[in-house]
Amino acid sequence: PDVADAAQAPEFPSTPGPAAGSEATPPALATPVAGEGAIAREVALRLHEANDSGIDAVAVLADDDGQTQVSVAARGAAGGEAVAIFTGDCASPESLPAFVLDPLEADGKSETTIDARLTDLNDGDHAVAIRDGAAASDTILACGEIPVQDPAA
Repeated sequence: PDVADAAQAPEFPSTPGPAAGSEATPPALATPVAGEGAIAREVALRLHEANDSGIDAVAVLADDDGQTQVSVAARGAAGGEAVAIFTGDCASPESLPAFVLDPLEADGKSETTIDARLTDLNDGDHAVAIRDGAAASDTILACGEIPVQDPAA
């Protein structure tokens, strides 16, 4: 066989088009489209400096098939600071975290996957906080409240 023939795409039998005067099936009727009421698959929030720590950060929470991937990037951190998600707000978080995240590395980053849906965390009653890494320290160094998911968005 000729090399040019082998490189050609195979031919498929032609299918008849719509009969004269009839309309084809409308395209994209079954294509899923995100619209009103769609659930956010990712939420970003700022963790504001607290207690003159010099630390501020950004956290991104992303839906990961029933779990949530939490990524934190902090400025001014030395590494070893504790990171957690707390029930409550930044002014009055509960003393025990709802989810303990990996501590900040020397580069100020933390990546953790937790067993919670993003929709359970963006209910207006959770915050991400960075605390002093010292044992039993309750000193908040930076904190941000996870924004509420607007069901009409």
